[in-house]
Amino acid sequence: MTLKRRAAAPGPPFWFPDPPPDYVQFPDAPRKEDMTSPEYLLYHGQARALSHWLGNFDTTLITFDKFLSPVPFAELREIEGRDDVFYPDMLIALDVDPQVSANRNGYAISDYGKAPDLVMEIASGSTVDTDERRKREGYALLGVREYWRFNSGVGRRNLPSLAGDRLADDRYEPVHIEEWAPGRYRGYSEVLRLYVCWEDARLEWYDPVESVYLPDYDTVLRARDAAEDRIRQLEAENRRLRGE
Repeated sequence: MTLKRRAAAPGPPFWFPDPPPDYVQFPDAPRKEDMTSPEYLLYHGQARALSHWLGNFDTTLITFDKFLSPVPFAELREIEGRDDVFYPDMLIALDVDPQVSANRNGYAISDYGKAPDLVMEIASGSTVDTDERRKREGYALLGVREYWRFNSGVGRRNLPSLAGDRLADDRYEPVHIEEWAPGRYRGYSEVLRLYVCWEDARLEWYDPVESVYLPDYDTVLRARDAAEDRIRQLEAENRRLRGE
């Protein structure tokens, strides 16, 4: 499955040069109790599919479990207790230099003069109150355009399966979420120009223009294997026709 959006690009970088000497870096973010982001965002290739959809790898940042704050902090003790410092499960910023964030080991709004365009949190029983209240208020104050969260199914079961907020006049307004089929929810992201979908406990991205889901890693592998099988069949048929 191929989406006809932007010209092919070599792909996002997997490493960055060392930061300049004396460059103030964030400390590594504390390990979370429920490390669910790899399962939902990385293992099935959803994040990579999204990075290829957005394209422009030199000016698009997608990062995970890194500090987000108004200004950089070099020590964890400087961060503890502040109500304007977060480390979202996923952060997306458009029209920025990803190298700056890599050097910082986090996202400082002062570096860019803008907040991230979208953050996503994976809610669980132990984080839902923080996700619904403190983070919702904090991300709005920082100026994050969209805030998405979905229920991982860990802990409390009475959480919304999918929720999204869009910034309007410095306050969040809920994104309309529709249950278009049993257990399948979706809401439209203006930042991504995609539907964010939570379908049978799985995160998906849906392109309403092409009417297709962005392919995950398994889908890409199946398509590649099918193409290779077809090539082998054609080569075998050509050899047969030549009498080889």
